[in-house]
Amino acid sequence: MTLRAKILLALAVLGGALPWVSAALPTSTLPTLAWLIDLGTHFQWLYLMIGGISLAWLLAKRTHGWLLVALAGVVVSGFSASPSSSRIDAAALTPSDTRQLTIVTANLNVSTVDLAPLHAWLGTIDADVLVLQELNPRAAAAVSKWPDYPHQILTPREDPFGIAIISRHPLESSELLERAGHTPQIHTQVVWGDTRFVVSAVHPMPPISADFHLRRAELFTSEASWASSQPLPSIIAGDFNASPWSSAMQTLAAAGLIRATSLQATWPSALPVIPIDQIVTSEHWSLIEAGVGPDVGSDHRPAFARVAPLPRAH
Repeated sequence: MTLRAKILLALAVLGGALPWVSAALPTSTLPTLAWLIDLGTHFQWLYLMIGGISLAWLLAKRTHGWLLVALAGVVVSGFSASPSSSRIDAAALTPSDTRQLTIVTANLNVSTVDLAPLHAWLGTIDADVLVLQELNPRAAAAVSKWPDYPHQILTPREDPFGIAIISRHPLESSELLERAGHTPQIHTQVVWGDTRFVVSAVHPMPPISADFHLRRAELFTSEASWASSQPLPSIIAGDFNASPWSSAMQTLAAAGLIRATSLQATWPSALPVIPIDQIVTSEHWSLIEAGVGPDVGSDHRPAFARVAPLPRAH
């Protein structure tokens, strides 16, 4: 059993180091290897749990030594300070403004038609803007009747790539992007009192092949460029099909975007393991609170971030 614990600890260490390896691999020149290693980066919670249990067993069996302690440190380091995580994490800042904006992302599951649990939860957190994925026509008909979200851009589909933005506040200059080889996206401008900001709703292909892995990277490169070019504060939200440790997040971090959602897992909803439903913002916002909602009948749990606008420079 002690030998097994040592092996498991070593494997956990390797898993914890995968984000660093993934970040260094060129996706375009080594697509298959980059895809496979990136898949492994998503399970940092699992590696941390396995590493912690193995280390506890070895210490209980008096298998001491600085080597085990050092290995455990690597596991934690890989989990909390990987290049695609630590550079994106936002420190919670003191609100600079009494106004706070709550934005939610929720993957509904394409078969879901009962949105009452989601609607009830949105009321408990006083959500302002909601990005929906996997919106089918029946669910869209239900959402269209929500009086508390009168401003809506609904693009339902029978496949898993229906998408929507609904809001308590007016939406302007909205556009649906349907680029060849990519999933639909929505860009819109939100009029929040005397503040305007832009929101992008995304749901890239799941990374179940090297090709889809590459398409996801292309989408985030495009979105990072879009956000950087905006004269207004920006927010990107959706089912990213990528965890905070994925190489897909590198492009967003390099563009100065900040992950506002927490490390709390959102998928699968029954026993969440991976945080793939995410919200990133431009540097114009301070993060007040982030969290994950309850099981609302989908295979994902919704995620939310509460932010406040930073004061403008004069």
